[in-house]
Amino acid sequence: MLPRRRLLAFAATLIFVFFVSLSLLSSRMDNTRTPTTHFSSAPRSFRLGIVSDMDQKSKKGEFLWYSIFKTGTLTRLENGHYDIKWEEQHMLTSALGEKDRAMELSELILYKDHLYACDDRTGIVYEIIEYNSPGQERAPYVVSRYVLTDGNGKSTNKGFKCEWATIKDEKIYFGSIGKEYTNSKTGAVENYNPMWVKVIDQGHVSSEDWRDKYNALRAKVGMLSPGYMIHEAVGWSQYYQRWFFLPRRASKESYNDEADERRGTNMLFAVDPEFREIDVRTVGPPPQPGDESETLGFSSFKFLPDNPDHIVALKTREVGQVIETYITVLSLSGEELMPLTKIDDVKFEGVEFLG
Repeated sequence: MLPRRRLLAFAATLIFVFFVSLSLLSSRMDNTRTPTTHFSSAPRSFRLGIVSDMDQKSKKGEFLWYSIFKTGTLTRLENGHYDIKWEEQHMLTSALGEKDRAMELSELILYKDHLYACDDRTGIVYEIIEYNSPGQERAPYVVSRYVLTDGNGKSTNKGFKCEWATIKDEKIYFGSIGKEYTNSKTGAVENYNPMWVKVIDQGHVSSEDWRDKYNALRAKVGMLSPGYMIHEAVGWSQYYQRWFFLPRRASKESYNDEADERRGTNMLFAVDPEFREIDVRTVGPPPQPGDESETLGFSSFKFLPDNPDHIVALKTREVGQVIETYITVLSLSGEELMPLTKIDDVKFEGVEFLG
């Protein structure tokens, strides 16, 4: 039998190791309050792709619609900041439409080396074939893989208005704008279909009602109905075990088509899996009232492959006939690591790293 003094010392060591381990786990889960800084900051380049949603302008001909797939290289510089250079641009076409509209691709997601894009008009999830071979003879093209229907997937045959996508627990999550559908003239709620989320698990599609989750975010910042948020940039962090939301639009006032054009945000929400712990912060320069910056809203983002404290994000502007897309890199602590850089006078709404 060990002497009493050695037993006490051994017990004290076990207690110390337990509390150190608990502290490390807690600091990792407390993600955006104390961002870590030990991730890679060495110079490196990443290939990425973006995809366009041109609304009615997507129509190319009778029973033919298209989207622009553009690739480029994002480079992390010696000083830890980033630069972007665009390389190739391709036209992705499809003959599948709904009410004379199609190929309004609003998100990109890479899953097990397959690159998917979702059409927010038809609800069709396309796979982009030959997406990662620069200079190849055959250009990238799309084939349809899934069809997502609105709401609970049973009450209507309308296509799902998919706006964001992410991977969690080896499943693909496709979400819509997270706002109840309201009459643009009266403001009356007509349905809650855009507050459902689609989950693809080994080819099976299921529907989840996220009304309580979206409303928890709104309640946190005092934007419950008649206020609202519109989401197009949502991602799950495997490292932090948190959901991250960067709303495109937000207001404490009721929805109005014209006023909504100037309700862009720079808010970031970090949320635990149960949507009970919600941390809110500002990332990048905040929109200034009356300035053009308030017309920009997040339309997509992805975490850097080697640094989950950094995100690449798209911000779009739609004001009247003016349509523009910008790209930026931000840290979760709010630092702007690449200033807003204009891409084109085209609405790009999906970004993804291509491996």
